[in-house]
Amino acid sequence: MVGLILLLLLAKWQDFQAANTAAWQWALGYALAGALLGGGGWVLMVLNGMLLFLYTWGYFALLRRFTDSLLIWVPLYLGGALLPFLLTVMMLSKA
Repeated sequence: MVGLILLLLLAKWQDFQAANTAAWQWALGYALAGALLGGGGWVLMVLNGMLLFLYTWGYFALLRRFTDSLLIWVPLYLGGALLPFLLTVMMLSKA
């Protein structure tokens, strides 16, 4: 849940700073924080960090593309943050 809130905060924050920084920089920061908070062994931390980086980079870049259209941006903002959480819950319920 902390990761979800952090992702929403960073998504909005990077939207304000879009002129000064690139989306991959914000994604890298989130991926490092998520990998460190996720724990596990080194291999698990690296894989988790890589997956988080790729997902958040695409998520932040997509948010930047739709900043002009609020009707698309708001559902994308909420849905993009909830998607990893929902996929995790679905995978854990099948195990």
